[in-house]
Amino acid sequence: MKRFAAIILCIVLNISMADVLLYEMFEVELTHSASGNPFDVEITAEFSKGSTTVDVIGYYAGNNTYNIRFMPEETGTWDYTTSSAVSELNNKTGSVNVVSSTIKGMVRVDKTNANTMHHFVHANGDRFFYQGNTAKCLFGTPESNSSVGGWKIFLDYCNEHNFNH
Repeated sequence: MKRFAAIILCIVLNISMADVLLYEMFEVELTHSASGNPFDVEITAEFSKGSTTVDVIGYYAGNNTYNIRFMPEETGTWDYTTSSAVSELNNKTGSVNVVSSTIKGMVRVDKTNANTMHHFVHANGDRFFYQGNTAKCLFGTPESNSSVGGWKIFLDYCNEHNFNH
């Protein structure tokens, strides 16, 4: 019953309420029937938590729907306000409660230690070990001229050497 009352209160006050996991995408979805080209409509949102603010650009998703996607990098309550020249999309407010999770977050350059061999970390600080390969064996060999040959050799090699854990 409390949840129902909170939802009604949010509707009356033009505030949306949601819970989202840390490093998970949160999406604001708004509708507007554009009279012209809907792709020309600009919409943004400012997400704020304390002194931290993040500006996010929205986009037209089709069927008179505009989306704004935000991935929070801190737990707690984030408030947002939309901005648009279109009155139906402008000044929409809401909040999202971000709770801790086991999601590691985005991969970024590791700036904590310039002497380390590991150049990337997840947002939560866990190291990211990039693994890749070049398939030079697929070009200029007799196997590369067949429809399967070169790819099969390459993929069998990757499988034998645990490229896909």
